[in-house]
Amino acid sequence: MRAAVRSDVVWPVLVANLAVGVLYVGAFLVLLPLIVRDGYAGGSVELSLVSFGFWGGTIAATLAQIRLGALRRPGRAIMVALALGAGVLAAMAWPGPFPVFLLLCLVWGLGAGVVMTQGRTIVQAAAPETHRARILSLFQLGLMGGAPLGALLIGYLAAFTGPRAAAVYPAACMLFVLAGLLARSRLWQRGEA
Repeated sequence: MRAAVRSDVVWPVLVANLAVGVLYVGAFLVLLPLIVRDGYAGGSVELSLVSFGFWGGTIAATLAQIRLGALRRPGRAIMVALALGAGVLAAMAWPGPFPVFLLLCLVWGLGAGVVMTQGRTIVQAAAPETHRARILSLFQLGLMGGAPLGALLIGYLAAFTGPRAAAVYPAACMLFVLAGLLARSRLWQRGEA
């Protein structure tokens, strides 16, 4: 853990990944099914289309990055993709037509593909070889460990505000996290892998 905290590139990626787990995965697990059910009177078919759109975007972004090769500034790509994700999540509060909602899920998935791929790239490249496996486990723990907490919090929030209105809160929190990372880390400037 100390090796991760000491790195001015790895630590911000771990913080961002924890925020993704709590705010984005939590929203994905809870809000998308509720919005499909309550906002579009949808069922399993509509939910499968939402899932296909998101994961299709993630796969497309990953394949595009394989084709393009290494990015010059993966830290910057992560921060831009997370900000885009906040915008997409906030836009889900708007009760637009279902095809627009599917498009938002696709765009959110594209950003997720960038964040997952570039985050892992930074951690693998910047972590000391002696601690790489442990730091990668922290990377994964932030994502998967944050998800249940996020799902619980966002579930209660959705019960209080409604699922669409609840989408604005994790988006705003992510922008707050990004502002903190911009102010207190050098990920934007020194995001080289």
